[in-house]
Amino acid sequence: MIADRHPVHRSRAVTAWLTENSDRIGLHLMPGHSPELNPDDILNADINRHVHA
Repeated sequence: MIADRHPVHRSRAVTAWLTENSDRIGLHLMPGHSPELNPDDILNADINRHVHA
């Protein structure tokens, strides 16, 4: 599963569950802020660059 770094996704309960089920699922946390991975951020940056220029 891919998730953001919200505290719920890093809680003790989630960590314990993932440990018990590590053979079935893995957790991959996204970087804290990754605009290069978010198409909306790319579009907003492009619009801002051209509209405000």
